Amino acid sequence: SSSSSSSFSATNCPIDEGLWNLQILTDNYPWETKWELHDNNTYVVGGNTSVIVASGPPDGLNYERRTRYTGNLCLPIGQYYFMRWFDAMGDGLCCKYGQGEWTVRVDGEVVLESINDQNNNSNNVKQKDFPFQVTTTNSDADELKGTFLMPRANVELADGTIFELINLPPDFDRADGGLVSGITSIALPVGTELFSNATADMKGSAPRALGSRFLADHQEGEIETLSSSSMRRNQKQVTSKNLRASNGHRQLGNNFIGDQSVLVVRVIAADRTTTADETALSNGIFGNGVDLHNLVSQFKACSYGKLNLMKADVPNGVVTVRLPSIRTTQGDGTMRNAITNELNEMFNVDSPSQLADYVIYCLPAGAFTNGTGFSTIAYAFYNSWLSVFNDDWCMSLSLQMHEIGHSMNFGHSNEGGETYEDESGFMGYSYPNIDGPRKCFNAAKSWQSGWYRDKGITINSSGATTCFDSILHGIADYPVATTVLLKIQNGSDNDYFVNFNAQWGINRGSSEGGNQVTVVSRARGPRDSFAESELVAKLGSGGSYSFLGYTISVGKIDINKGTAEVMVLPALQNSCNIL
Repeated sequence: SSSSSSSFSATNCPIDEGLWNLQILTDNYPWETKWELHDNNTYVVGGNTSVIVASGPPDGLNYERRTRYTGNLCLPIGQYYFMRWFDAMGDGLCCKYGQGEWTVRVDGEVVLESINDQNNNSNNVKQKDFPFQVTTTNSDADELKGTFLMPRANVELADGTIFELINLPPDFDRADGGLVSGITSIALPVGTELFSNATADMKGSAPRALGSRFLADHQEGEIETLSSSSMRRNQKQVTSKNLRASNGHRQLGNNFIGDQSVLVVRVIAADRTTTADETALSNGIFGNGVDLHNLVSQFKACSYGKLNLMKADVPNGVVTVRLPSIRTTQGDGTMRNAITNELNEMFNVDSPSQLADYVIYCLPAGAFTNGTGFSTIAYAFYNSWLSVFNDDWCMSLSLQMHEIGHSMNFGHSNEGGETYEDESGFMGYSYPNIDGPRKCFNAAKSWQSGWYRDKGITINSSGATTCFDSILHGIADYPVATTVLLKIQNGSDNDYFVNFNAQWGINRGSSEGGNQVTVVSRARGPRDSFAESELVAKLGSGGSYSFLGYTISVGKIDINKGTAEVMVLPALQNSCNIL
């Protein structure tokens, strides 16, 4: 067998396979717990003739305490498997030493689960096998399966083609259905029609949610995906040009860290061609020592080297796709799926998501005028691999950062209830400039990224830190700073994030709130979840902002030192004794 980074993160499966999903909540002694998934169609309890399909935790590592882990695989329908659980002390995940549990689902239906009863003797074993068969609740083999994507409502099929869902029920709400972009697998009802303009007519029906890697009830920092080395399964071999296999869909929490590849696609359509040639596109996105300020350099600067974007394994990281039968007048949706199909053929892959972590389609001018109705300059699918640009906008640094930000699961940055109006960071308005402006992201996105986690403080009236009275540095001074970010939890539906938006260095081009303390709110949720943010205050020296339960006050701002004196106090409290 072989190990692949895509093997543990399937979100949609072929029609003859079911989506197997494992979720684990560890107890207080997680190093005692191990598991294996065995393929054995001649199942014998305790037998050793079976094949290990997946296992965890990764070799040489242990799980963390009271942490949720989850992962998916596509398994053939009708096959027999069993879960083998190991517990070094034989006391189970529950309940004397923590409220741990585990659940196995196939296509969203529970097939195995732990027994959370401390009096049940079945918990008190050091090794136990739990057999199951892969079955599906889908009664019609013609039902289409795919991955839910935003913005709006879309489905990505197994080959990477994407269709917008139209004629949904009037009361359709993706949140009510638990649909998470790039995460939730969905089934489209029998009779759904797919059209060449990249729409899927749902005929008044809603998609059905299948298995998901997302856990809606976890607390911040409590979700992990099962390591790629803990899942082993044979994958389709990528034979052409030795392109690396990739995740295909983002894993929550893993979007912002490590080495991630980028593939840029130039298009020659029947009537028009992407203006920039391969060399210009490569320089504008990867730099190559020619363009000093580009997508790669700015993400590296903002993350302080924690995120390293690199070229996919093709010359210059750019490939040209020829579409002799597709005209720009057919629209960006038609062209987008045609590009996807052509890439699959060119590189002998199941989906372009196997070619790189992020794939950028640079469409010729005119393709957006009769297209999906998304933005006329660019769009990206949230928490996914694909972004689509309108010709010369592929060269815009701010738009590159904005759309790849969406791919990483950043939402828009708003102000006054208006989308894009927060221009302090990249998730607001974008500009046609090739080399600028040079800035990073607002306080909410900065917290979400995790890049400055070691210099961020969470303030909560019931937590270890209830107030703050000290110095905030801007992120441009992160290496020498003590604190650059504050997160305030006040028990409402929103969390509040505070930073000093020092306007210099890597953030010198911040277009709003420069050298001021900014306060940004976003819907409360896990650090890595999608949400748009709202800029609610820009404070100079002597300024203050109050909201439910807290007041933020700003003292001296020293532009030369890049610091701001900030005090955050709960209501009815006049001083803070915690630094």
